[in-house]
Amino acid sequence: IVKRLEREAVGLVDRSIESALIPIRTVLARFIRHQRGNNRSPRYVRQSVAYIKRVIDEADISRLGAFNEDRIDSALGVISGTGVSPATVNTYRKHLHSLAEWAVKVGRVMDRNPVVVIERRNETVDTRKVRRSLSVAEAYRLLGACGPRHLFYSIALWTGLRVSEIKALEWRDIHLDGERPSIQLRAATTKARRADEMPLHPDLVTAIHDAKPPFAQPTDLLFSHTPTLRTLKGGWYKYKGERHYMKGDLDRAGILFEDDQGRTIDRHAWRTTFISWLGLFGVDPRAQVVLARHAPQGVTLRHYQDFQVFDLWSEIQKLPSICTTVDGESLRATGTESVVRPVAQRPGREGVKRSAIGRNGESAGEGENDDSTLEKQGFSGEKNTGRWRTRTTDFLLVREAL
Repeated sequence: IVKRLEREAVGLVDRSIESALIPIRTVLARFIRHQRGNNRSPRYVRQSVAYIKRVIDEADISRLGAFNEDRIDSALGVISGTGVSPATVNTYRKHLHSLAEWAVKVGRVMDRNPVVVIERRNETVDTRKVRRSLSVAEAYRLLGACGPRHLFYSIALWTGLRVSEIKALEWRDIHLDGERPSIQLRAATTKARRADEMPLHPDLVTAIHDAKPPFAQPTDLLFSHTPTLRTLKGGWYKYKGERHYMKGDLDRAGILFEDDQGRTIDRHAWRTTFISWLGLFGVDPRAQVVLARHAPQGVTLRHYQDFQVFDLWSEIQKLPSICTTVDGESLRATGTESVVRPVAQRPGREGVKRSAIGRNGESAGEGENDDSTLEKQGFSGEKNTGRWRTRTTDFLLVREAL
């Protein structure tokens, strides 16, 4: 060991030569443990492994010594020839670069990163996915036709939160009291792993307050179900051997999923809409960076700009008001005229927890919280215990609507 350290100190030992015979799967397994130790989400780890495995299989790489520029570039060329977009090829390259960087700096089994010399593909020449933002009129039409999904779309459009971040919202994250109502995002639920604070529009504060169940616990999810892409755009499905078309919220609102320029509206277009509205309605450009929760770029913004001086609550009020009226025809069109509010439920040890919606769509908190009032509004359970559950029919109605 002493002799080896002495030789390495004077540069007579090459790490790449000593580690050339290590199986690439062993290196990948250690890299996966490193990612999990850095609190990467399970989904991200699975995707990263899938990208790396495909490349090493295409390049026939079994040992670390074969993980070189020539084989990696050849494998990426084969993958590009299958018809995938340049952005997808760059995603493969990104995950390979992460593996090689770990092997150099942390694993110390390589002396250099071979992926650095491989050029990125030009994504502008072949862009497959282009999202567009909604106009204010289109947003109002969508809110008027979506039925019980009104609150979800309102939060997505007027906060710019990602779908995964909205899914993870709990009632303890919502702070409606005081002069500065906000959503306090937990670091574990955000993409950047930062505990950001998102100011709320006054109309959104009212909508969330009205939708909060009286029995909601701090750790209950704000939404037990979120709209899928099929719920948004509609689609074909088979029933008893016959094809049927299910209308989506965009169909009911009269909005095209894809316009004549090939731009689409999916669940991630809400964030595009929010950021576009910030510029459209005159929000300070520097405040836009904070409201979009982007990391500031450049020395001036990153080190010399104090973003705490901006009154973000005044800036967020520049956005248009939220359409809160839902006509009966829109509800009947969706088949959910008996449900007028999103329901916050969360499956737990006791089954389905308490709901704020009774049979007639009224909140259980609008009357007295005694046993007789709860029974009239569709709740059942053991009396005098405070543990009430919705009837099975009400739950099935809500689940089907969502």
